[in-house]
Amino acid sequence: MWLDLVSQAFAKVDYHVEYTFFPFARVFSESQFGQQQGVVCLWYSQIRSESYFFSAPYFYNEMKILKKTGRALPIEKLYDLTKYRVGSVRGYLLPPKLESLGLNLEFVDTDSQNLKKLVAERIDFMIVDKYTASYMLQKEQPDSSHLISTLETTFEREANYLAIAKTQVNGSDLIDEFNKGMLLLKESGEYQRIMAVHGFEQ
Repeated sequence: MWLDLVSQAFAKVDYHVEYTFFPFARVFSESQFGQQQGVVCLWYSQIRSESYFFSAPYFYNEMKILKKTGRALPIEKLYDLTKYRVGSVRGYLLPPKLESLGLNLEFVDTDSQNLKKLVAERIDFMIVDKYTASYMLQKEQPDSSHLISTLETTFEREANYLAIAKTQVNGSDLIDEFNKGMLLLKESGEYQRIMAVHGFEQ
């Protein structure tokens, strides 16, 4: 879905986009050092802004905490998570509510790997975007869908941006062009159609 949005926004201003697919931490590293031009979806942080130009936000994550259904892992408040093994992905930022808790994090390269660990009870909880979780359970690991439940915890939505590495001499111009294209995409109604096709609400 993100790829469709980015491709179509750039197409509106006559740019063609090519993608390479790596684990997030590698994409992050390679783009910082000029081996890739940028990252399709990235949360903003002050540290990251030293290495990237950021677009206007074009998509929002709704982060959730998943557990294996039926496991006795009592959680009365977020701090209780510190007693358990929590899965995350290398390079990801945490929602602000979780950042300062000192969680016992276990890292893997992809959300799919975390889901497999959760089902196998090699971790107790995992932090993941709502729509990513839905996609994995419907398309990648449907046999696990009845085994997973979601904690009733609400986080602020987190904005996603296109990020172009500052190692790119035209990086700032690319961001300007992308912002123009995304505005045209929304004005035409194509943005909303792409979101609907993929089952997203924004």
